[in-house]
Amino acid sequence: MSLPRKTFGGLKFFIGRPKGTVKEWPQPDGTVRRFEYPCDYGLFRGGLLGEDEEGLDAFVGDDPNGHLESFQKLRREGSKLVPDETKFLLGVTDAEREAIYRLYGLEVNARRVYDNVDQLGEALKKFE
Repeated sequence: MSLPRKTFGGLKFFIGRPKGTVKEWPQPDGTVRRFEYPCDYGLFRGGLLGEDEEGLDAFVGDDPNGHLESFQKLRREGSKLVPDETKFLLGVTDAEREAIYRLYGLEVNARRVYDNVDQLGEALKKFE
């Protein structure tokens, strides 16, 4: 099965989790964490790889004037948080952005805001 495709600002994506998809996963304390994706979530097309050697992740909204950002996601290693992978936000509204950052909470590190898609494109070069 092929993944749906989406384009934003000339950048192309495969969408693995469309807006409204619900993900649940167990937590160490026995509770279940639940998240409803506020916008489409997927991977940049074109062979860009994240630090995990898998496709580079992106939350892709529909607002042409929406936020263009990235952040370094941290992961728990024992009692410490260590760098994991970079995630991008493109064309997301204020509400979508806040929902995403609430999901990751303390795992959000090194947020970066881009003025335009060209500037974001320059940042993507390190993932080629």
